[in-house]
Amino acid sequence: DVAELVGLSHQTVSRVVNGKGRVSPRTRERVQAAIDQLGYRPNSVARALVTARSGIIGVVTTTSAHFGPSSMLVALEVAAREAGLFTSVVALDRFGSAFDHFSSLAAEAIVVIAPVDSLAEAVASQGASVPVVAVSGGRAFGRGVSVVHADQRGGARALAEHLMSL
Repeated sequence: DVAELVGLSHQTVSRVVNGKGRVSPRTRERVQAAIDQLGYRPNSVARALVTARSGIIGVVTTTSAHFGPSSMLVALEVAAREAGLFTSVVALDRFGSAFDHFSSLAAEAIVVIAPVDSLAEAVASQGASVPVVAVSGGRAFGRGVSVVHADQRGGARALAEHLMSL
């Protein structure tokens, strides 16, 4: 519809929408005006069919409303969106169905916010075919699960030492 309105090829419109390829500033302005007039929004499902990439990061977390996991979830969603990705969240205490869900969405990676070891261990046992990162208390879980964590004890120690030096 945008291409038809401005009398250009769909490839030119695609270059403008995706920010790839060379397009004159005047053409870019015409295409953007048509996008605004029509209220066009890119269709992520159509894009996924063409690129064979879903742009989805699966996030598994507990049903806990604790501040740490909740703030991690929000930060992850914001970072993903800024990178042009989407998150799909499953909040539960067992992971088999979550992995099945993310597989059906063709998720490109799975992040597990695992404040308790039993949840992270369940992730390690799944053997997912996509990268899996566990945000955990610091244990390594093997089986291809990368772990990121904050050094809470080290941070508390550094804080106490800094305060004592003052």
